[in-house]
Amino acid sequence: MNNVSIKTITRAYVFAAERHEGQADEGGVPYLWHVLDVARRARPLGADYEIVAVLHDTVEKTDTSLDEIEAAFGKTIRDGVDAMSKRDGDDFFADYMPRVLANDLARAVKYCDASDNLSGVDAIPDPETRARKEAKYRKALVMLEEVLPPETVETIRSVYG
Repeated sequence: MNNVSIKTITRAYVFAAERHEGQADEGGVPYLWHVLDVARRARPLGADYEIVAVLHDTVEKTDTSLDEIEAAFGKTIRDGVDAMSKRDGDDFFADYMPRVLANDLARAVKYCDASDNLSGVDAIPDPETRARKEAKYRKALVMLEEVLPPETVETIRSVYG
């Protein structure tokens, strides 16, 4: 990784931290922690994966636009973040996942995201919600494992053991 990549990655972390400031998940945990966990899983795959990971929820969960992402980080990152961003009315499996599966960066980053989401389902107090989310994340992981190279899956899994 060269210095330009390190500077760009650092800018992405600052960008995401500023955008997600004050946000919390359903349990009251700062939302940025999820973003950081996804980025940590993606880091061994390379700079572009890590940057898309750290920015993956900025468009969906903040008022950040894709134009802002492209201006700051370029078209490749913009396209990865776009593929990772759910739109109003999207069905997760009929609309969203095909978009994810069509983008190389998004496929791997979504695997990181779904893995992190699955690791937190035990904290969901409502059993029906917990079961529904667990099934959704497991199905997404299976779909992604069918298209990702096995070494990519192993690299991501190796981060948290």
